[in-house]
Amino acid sequence: IVDADDVVGKDAWRTTVNVTSGVTYYFSAWFSNLHESFDNPPRLRFSINNVQQGVVIATPNNTHDWKQFYTVWTANVTGAITIRIENIALGTQGNDLGLDGISFSTSCSDVRDPSLIG
Repeated sequence: IVDADDVVGKDAWRTTVNVTSGVTYYFSAWFSNLHESFDNPPRLRFSINNVQQGVVIATPNNTHDWKQFYTVWTANVTGAITIRIENIALGTQGNDLGLDGISFSTSCSDVRDPSLIG
């Protein structure tokens, strides 16, 4: 559970992992809006090694509906990199976030929700 505090650029979640250049990694995270006010839903920016992955995503409008972020990333460096999830929505009211099932792996390309595979 992430309690928003009106600070853009503050991490909702962050970790550092070691990667190997040329290896493909699968990054997945599930997120949800935890507040019944939809005037200011969380908006998430995902980044790997300081590069934004995909577009900024708003959480689902229905409280406690879970949505998945998924990307495939190939390392262009060997060593430690940072993975970040930022809640960039301004305001402290109605901007609370749930994160779960965060995965960064070389061995599991099937971390995606099967309904998203097309």
